[in-house]
This record gives sequence, structure tokens and C-alpha cells, in this order.
Amino acid sequence: YLVMQEMEDKSKYKAQIIAWLNSVVNSKNQNITSMATATLCQNYMANEEYEKAQHLLDEIPARGFDKRLTQASLYTSQNQYDKAYEVHEQMLFEYANGIMGSLVQRCELLCKEKKYEEAYACAAIAKEVAKTCQIGSYSAATAELLIALEQKDKEASLQKLSEMVESLDSFEQPKSSMLYSHMKFKKDNDTNDIKKMLYQSFVKDAELDFLREDRRFEKLLERLK
Repeated sequence: YLVMQEMEDKSKYKAQIIAWLNSVVNSKNQNITSMATATLCQNYMANEEYEKAQHLLDEIPARGFDKRLTQASLYTSQNQYDKAYEVHEQMLFEYANGIMGSLVQRCELLCKEKKYEEAYACAAIAKEVAKTCQIGSYSAATAELLIALEQKDKEASLQKLSEMVESLDSFEQPKSSMLYSHMKFKKDNDTNDIKKMLYQSFVKDAELDFLREDRRFEKLLERLK
């Protein structure tokens, strides 16, 4: 939320947030630990404090036995099918998003090595994963965008930015998908918050500077605003 705010001296607020994250990074709740660790590591990497990031990762134990498949089997044995469906759907949703995240990061790695043809092939696979697993097309558009930006391809970049804006509503796709019909999603719509964050990134990201004088880019900003 802080990222979306227009204010001077964000540092004192960020410092408090980081302190809170540090206070829960060793929580007994694995979900809290994972989220806090990921955010702190991103912060350390942004500050080029790589040793701190590695130390934090080393402190986290490797994932142990995942009981969810056995739990789903137990529900099935007791004819509690709705509960079994929900477990499997949660796992599918988690894995699909995990695969997508890895594919996007692989595209980024390939771009750093200037292997653009292979990067686009990887992005195409990401698009198929999003379609097959019905998790929305936004992330796949992100993969193609980072390749276009790396190449400073103006036309491709504007096209992918437009696709990202068009695909914002796809965040709602899993809620109506038969693959996740037993999952419980938040009822409130987070699309407006995502639009705000995307708008801020469009305004501030130096990677987009070569697009700013193009009227099509201005129109995308206007749509988001």
C-alpha cells in the first residue's frame, strides 16, 4: 500500500513495516513466515544486501511433508467430497501460480543473457499455462512485456502494455472457473488496487521512459487513472 502513496519521506514508514516483518519472520505459522521472508529478501536485494538475504533464506527450514494430498484422500474416504475438492483446488491454484512465477523469472534470466528467441518461447509457454489452468492472462502478458522492454522494442512494448491493461479483469477468472469451484475467494474486488499500483509503476518506472512521448502511452495512463 505504501508503494501507491504520493508522499515525501516514505523511509520512516518503510522502516516500521520492515520491523514488523522481522518480528514475525520466525512465526510458527508457515504462511506468515514465507510471506515475511519473501518480502524481507526482496528488500535486502533491492539494497544490494545479498549476504543478509542469503542468511535469512538459510535460516528457513526446507519444506517438509505436505499433508494436503493425504488429507484430501481422508476426506474422500469419508465421503466429504466438497472438502476434498477444495484441498485439490487450492493446491492446483498454488502450483499454477508458482509455475507462472518461475516461467516469468526464467524469461527475465534469458533476457539478461540476451537469449530473446528462447525468452519468447518461454513466455508462450507461460501464456498456455495461464490459459490451461484458468488463472488469468495478466502474468503471461508481463512475461512478454519484460522481453520487449529489454529490447527497447517500442511497438511490442506498447502492445504488451495495452494487453496488461486489458487483462486486469482476468484476475477474477479463477472465481468463475470450474477448476476452482469449491475454493473460497475473497468477495471484495482488488482490481482497483492493482490498477493503482500499475499506474504508479507506469508513471515512475525508468524502463518506460522511451515510451513517454508516445500518445498511445499517455492514453494507457489515462485509462488506468
